[in-house]
Amino acid sequence: MPYPLFTQEDSQAATIDTNAYYRLASVSSGKVLDVNGFSTTDGTRIQQWTDQNTANQQWRLRPTGKGRYELVNRGSGKTAPGASYQALYLIGTVKDVTGVFRSTDKGATWLRVNDDAHQWGGIGSMGIITGDPDTFGRVYVGTNGRGLQYGDPS
Repeated sequence: MPYPLFTQEDSQAATIDTNAYYRLASVSSGKVLDVNGFSTTDGTRIQQWTDQNTANQQWRLRPTGKGRYELVNRGSGKTAPGASYQALYLIGTVKDVTGVFRSTDKGATWLRVNDDAHQWGGIGSMGIITGDPDTFGRVYVGTNGRGLQYGDPS
């Protein structure tokens, strides 16, 4: 359900789709809100940056009650149950196998999350990948012009 962003007596209320992601641009600079270096580390600097339309520049407004919202960045994968750090995702080669991988131990080990039947237009040529900030294990993969694919753990 959309929520009002603000109201004034003489204006229409803007609405927020809490399932959508937004790029937040400065009226003065035209630059957008950006998580520095795609980092998922707590305390990472948030900055204005040239709009690249990447996951670290996409934000969702999550309602916290009483008309207030918090910003959630799309590029930060949700933590595994019981973990204190985010899941990491990789498009690449691990132990001579090319695919989409997830790590829940800071990159020490990698689990392949796709299979040979799900290459999504050529795994080796893709470059955009991000974890869902709210659903552990959900991964979004850009397919170089063939749409956006996502996968959930089975």
